[in-house]
Amino acid sequence: MLQTTATLRGIGLFTGHDAEVTFEPAPPGSGLQFAIDDDPPFPARIEHLSREPVHDAFARVPARHTALADPRTGRTVYTVEHALAALVGLGVRDALARVRTDGPKIEVPIMDGSAKPFTDAILQAGLMNDPTPPASPVRPSAVVRVPLDPDPDADPPPMAASARPLAEGETPTYAYALDYTDTFQAIGLPEPHPIRPAAARWTLGDRDAFLAGIAPARTFSLRQEVEPLRALGLFERFTPANMLVIGADGPIDNQWRLDDEPARHKLLDFIGDLALIGRPLAAHAEARAAGHALNHDLARVIRSLDAK
Repeated sequence: MLQTTATLRGIGLFTGHDAEVTFEPAPPGSGLQFAIDDDPPFPARIEHLSREPVHDAFARVPARHTALADPRTGRTVYTVEHALAALVGLGVRDALARVRTDGPKIEVPIMDGSAKPFTDAILQAGLMNDPTPPASPVRPSAVVRVPLDPDPDADPPPMAASARPLAEGETPTYAYALDYTDTFQAIGLPEPHPIRPAAARWTLGDRDAFLAGIAPARTFSLRQEVEPLRALGLFERFTPANMLVIGADGPIDNQWRLDDEPARHKLLDFIGDLALIGRPLAAHAEARAAGHALNHDLARVIRSLDAK
């Protein structure tokens, strides 16, 4: 649990507004929570997922990030996944993330696009052992998969996420497999492709591995994705030097921070999104080519097991 507060200031990725997030100690057993401005906190759970788009450009497309709505006020806080992943990676069970902004829409600052600024700030503030036992985990008794109705002609399905039971003595893991080959072929990009197929894995509780190999991995976009969004007014305060944009030859005006950084960042998102289960997950969680929308579906199905 946190010893004291940690505040970070930056810019919202999609809003472009100045924003700050303060991580605050929370009572034992309260779980991970968010608060907007001076409003009371609410739990970071999948039932509070917001579908309100942060920008009109995202009104009819799958989720590009994770947003939560305060169940009392309906106010939405956007792009919470990196903050949640940082807390899970550090083993923090109880914490409050309070978000403030100078604009009409509330968004956690993107910082450098990774979870590292959050983990650095939290570690600098200090952590101490939580004296209370952790909440009992959600422990699937059988494999849980999404989508629930995969294409019967696709083997394996192009996008999938699952959680499978642990064998006796096993530790929960998170894994992500990334393959952009079809995407690059669709846009006519010749080989060698700038993002190679790769996989990343993390064992729950391995803080050092998270800090070294997962937290620093940054969010990324293809140039073909970014340019039309810039034309709609997004990302005006960002340049390729502080936003990882991938061109035909790799990062534009930037460089990879880690081997297979895209797969590691997708794993980071997966960890943060599954925190919305609201309880520890005792399972092997795996995703292949999944985005936030499919991550949310898996969290929702697992959360429903907890309600039974």
